[in-house]
This record gives sequence, structure tokens and C-alpha cells, in this order.
Amino acid sequence: MGKIANYRIPKLPGASYNSQKKDKGVKLFGKVEMKKLKDKMQKRYDQKKREDRMEAERKQREEERQQLRAKEKLFKMEQMRERIMEQEARRKAELNELKKKEAEKRKAAALQREKAEEDQRLQEEFEAMLLSSDNIMLGEEAEENMVELSNQDIQDELDKIDEMLLKLNTESIKEVTPTSIVTEEMEVSASPPEQQHQENNGEGAEVSAKITVPNNFSEATVSSASGSKPPKQKLRCHRCGGRGHWKADCRNPSSKQLKNFAKDLNITFYKKTPKKNRSQKNVGAHQQLKDLIPPPPMDVDMDLDTGDDRPTWTQMCGLE
Repeated sequence: MGKIANYRIPKLPGASYNSQKKDKGVKLFGKVEMKKLKDKMQKRYDQKKREDRMEAERKQREEERQQLRAKEKLFKMEQMRERIMEQEARRKAELNELKKKEAEKRKAAALQREKAEEDQRLQEEFEAMLLSSDNIMLGEEAEENMVELSNQDIQDELDKIDEMLLKLNTESIKEVTPTSIVTEEMEVSASPPEQQHQENNGEGAEVSAKITVPNNFSEATVSSASGSKPPKQKLRCHRCGGRGHWKADCRNPSSKQLKNFAKDLNITFYKKTPKKNRSQKNVGAHQQLKDLIPPPPMDVDMDLDTGDDRPTWTQMCGLE
């Protein structure tokens, strides 16, 4: 009797079976169901409370960790500042010591310099005193031993000096000239002392020497040493393909002019034939062109009359 039976809401008018089946309606609970629901709600409440408490503890631990990190950072900065201050104090002390040492060195150098100056002054005074005493003694001896020299003696001394100068000049010239050209026998024109004095004063000494030419000396060696052009048979013209002359000296028609002239004369260059036949036919075409176009002589001017009645290649190519 105490139990309340579960029942559904009666079917509403106008509602289909499917919609009634989907909507279960309001369910009425008994005491047991209410207790179960209450326990379930209590569990969810306890779980939520526990989760909130754990989140609060986690946040608190994170804050404590951050505070600890900040304290450690401050402590390290303080240590670094103390270390920097110690280094600065040490550097200042070293600078002061260096300054003191430099001042002491300067003082010692100044004292040494003053001492050296004093010693020098005393030495100069002593030397001056010795010189004055020597001069007095030498003057007395010169007055006693004075001898008059004649003009002939003076002239003899000058001649000896001139001979020594002449020998020195000839030895210097021998040292400068190469041994392969200058022979050992050199004829030096000796001049009297008066002329030698004039030459030494700025006119220069005249020296005549025999120069011998070695046997292996020729014009070929000079041309090869001077970097002249190679022999003509090794030259190759880049205009006509011939040999023996440069492109600037070429008087033959170029390959392009030959081909244009061949078109006018209906001489075909076989380019699409097999290689074994093509070379022969091209040679034949070139030979025909060479027979028709007389090349100008290399040693005669282009404008001169050579006596040949055939037209020149420049006229036939339309260049004149």
C-alpha cells in the first residue's frame, strides 16, 4: 500500500503513437529511487568539491613555485652585483698600482737622464780642457818645426793625387762593363792634370774601349729576343682560310662572297649529299669559282693594271 506505482501520462488526444513512444513523460519515484538520486547528487557534489579543492591547491603550489623562482632570481642578481663590485674594486686597485709603478719609473728615468746630462757636461768640460792644453802644446811645436815648402813640392803632390784618381776611375769602369763584350785590354785616354781637373769638375772623362762581338751574335737572335712575328708559312687567314698572310692583308674573296657569287652563276654547293661525295663536289664548285675569279696578285696594288682582261672578283661580286 505504501508504494506508489509508476505510471505514464495518458495519451494526449491527437498525438501519434510514435510521438507518444518517444516522450516517456514524467516518472514518479518512490523512497528507494529518491534515496538513490540523493546519493548520486551527493557523490557528484563531493566530487566537484574535491576537484575544486585540488585546483585551489594546485594554484597555491604554482604561486609558491613562482615566488621561490623570483627569490632565487633576486638572490642570483644580488650575487652577480656583489661579484661585479668586487671585480671593479680589484680593477681600480690594479690601476692604482700601475699608476704608482709608472710614476716611480718616470721618476727613475728623470733622475737617470739628469745624471747622464751631468756626466755629459762634465765630459765635455774635461775634453775642452784637454783640447785647450793640446792646442797650446801643438802651437809651440809647430812654431819650432815650421819648414817652408816650395811650389815644386806642392805640384808633385797634386800630380800624385791625379794619378790615384785616374786609377780609381779606370777600375770602376772595368767593374761596370760586362766581360762578354768588353775585352781585357782597354785603352784609356790619359790627359794631363789640368785637363783631368776640368773633367772631374763636370765635363766627364772620355774612355775609349775596344768592344768585341761574340760569334753567336746575329740578327735572328735579336729578332727572336725582341718578340717579332712568326714566319709567314705558319700564318693562317681567318677570312679566306688561306695561309701565308694575315686577315688584314687578305686580298682573296671571303667564303660568304664566294657563296653569293655562286648563286648568281647558278653554281650549287651540295650540302645534303653524303659526306664522301660532298667534299669532291664542293671542291669542284670552288675550283670553278677560282677559275672564274682571278685572285689579285699579292705583290701588286689592287688599282694597278695587271694585263689580265678578265674582270676582278670585286667587279664580279658587285663591290665596284
